[in-house]
Amino acid sequence: MTKINVGEIRFDTVGMCRILGNALDNAIEACERVDTEEKCICIALNQLENKLIIEINNTSPAVDIHNLATSKANKIIHGIGLKSIKQAVKSMNGHMSYSYENGFFTLKIMLIE
Repeated sequence: MTKINVGEIRFDTVGMCRILGNALDNAIEACERVDTEEKCICIALNQLENKLIIEINNTSPAVDIHNLATSKANKIIHGIGLKSIKQAVKSMNGHMSYSYENGFFTLKIMLIE
């Protein structure tokens, strides 16, 4: 399910691309690692006054949210997606959180103008 309720986005477009691009790449890769027929990625963007709320929820194998690391062999050139998201969110005066429950990883981001 995709739910987008946004008027004019007045945030840094490069930062928004870093956030959404890396978050969706991570969600797609997590879905590829799940050994099940039913896989999903749900995206919601909501604008509330001067805030933009982004939530991405995806099927995922079990993860330790206190120690997120790439599952790829070459750790030197992989594993920068979440760091890039954190840097972009911070540079845009935002906040982010993530959780894992019952086979789903959820990324929540709030950006404030």
